Amino acid sequence: MGDFLADRGQNDLMTLRLLEGLETEGMRTEITASNHDMFFLNEYYKTDPSAWGASSRFYGQYVNGIRSLVSDGIISQEGLSEMMDRVYFPNFKLLSYALTNNDKKITLFMHAPNGIEPIKDLAGELGVEYADKTAKDLAKTIDAINWAFQNLRYTDNAKFREMVRLAAEFDINTNNSSLTALVWNMGKGNVDGKYELSVALPNYVEKVVHGHVGEPGPKLPAQYETLDTNLGKMHSTDLPEGYQGNFDAGVYVDHSVIEPVWAKRYEITPDNLLKRMANLRDEMKASNSVLKNTIKEAQAFLQKDVNTLNDMEIAQWQENTRSFVSTIDEIKEKSSNLRLVVDRIIPKTLPSVPGHSEILRQQFDAALVGAEFRELERELNTVLSQVREKINERNLKLASNVSERVDESLRLLPVGVGAPEQQWIKAEARGRVAQIKRDMQLR
Repeated sequence: MGDFLADRGQNDLMTLRLLEGLETEGMRTEITASNHDMFFLNEYYKTDPSAWGASSRFYGQYVNGIRSLVSDGIISQEGLSEMMDRVYFPNFKLLSYALTNNDKKITLFMHAPNGIEPIKDLAGELGVEYADKTAKDLAKTIDAINWAFQNLRYTDNAKFREMVRLAAEFDINTNNSSLTALVWNMGKGNVDGKYELSVALPNYVEKVVHGHVGEPGPKLPAQYETLDTNLGKMHSTDLPEGYQGNFDAGVYVDHSVIEPVWAKRYEITPDNLLKRMANLRDEMKASNSVLKNTIKEAQAFLQKDVNTLNDMEIAQWQENTRSFVSTIDEIKEKSSNLRLVVDRIIPKTLPSVPGHSEILRQQFDAALVGAEFRELERELNTVLSQVREKINERNLKLASNVSERVDESLRLLPVGVGAPEQQWIKAEARGRVAQIKRDMQLR
């Protein structure tokens, strides 16, 4: 229900470590956007960590812990960024849902209590086609909204950060953004009544499960149920010392009646796909650099006199050849798998994002299967083929020298060795020479 960061516990690094542990054990989680998370992200995106929290005396206290760890070098900004990209953002959603009753009913999960009006406005802001005729239509719209917001991190990071900033720097009287309402609304809306809960929910919406309002919270319509408690909050001054909140206060959702659709959803989500594409792009850039150096080394190797090549050089190049071919095949396999996702899986799961398939294909073609990689692969295959030919030439020449020495030795056999013994020795020696030649060619 949000308030994952900059709200509870002693230090957000510990919260992220806990999430990391859950990920390691294979437990999937969902983090819904909240006012506290937006504040954290707005500070996190500031280059100088010493400035984290300075924008608000009250909320700034919530990032003191992690700011101190970064300032003291306990964790680097790069390390924190890597952890956020690995365990936080892949689980981050603006809102979520659970379909029930054969997809005819839906329960909405969001941080602040809202109707569907800010969802509709948010879809428009993100360029997503909005549909809410049925529960399944609304679910597809929510998937598309989450996908489009995550996609902004890669395609328009400036807009992504601006949306985060507006939601973090709260003033619901002047800031009418749908995202602000999604993370801040208390049910009354702003001064002009926008996003109040007076508008009835569609009849297929069973519940709106939310946090944010505290205990006991404002009186809201019956369909709204809170999961918010004071557990772990820094400013629970109204509670006795050591008291961690009352789990019995308020109304809570019976999760046994909610179909766990998050466990059934496809493992490859669009936001994770974008992350995988970015990771593979980085791998490909690194591989391109290695391939260029390898081609130069191979060309230098080809200039050497075949008679000067030693066994250690030969063995090293044979191992390098196998390694490079394996690396290229691995990258091409990853690329092929992602192409399958782009072409087949995403269009079926998120049909309501306008042009999303074409955008993904363009990103894929530009970033992953670039002309440079294909050209380097062709050039490397050519030069490695020449290296193999040179190694075979050297090995066959070496085998021929061995054969000549064997023949010379056979001619010098002692006179006392009888004809049958001589024939046997010659046959055995020539058999071994033939095997040496075959072994050399196999290399």
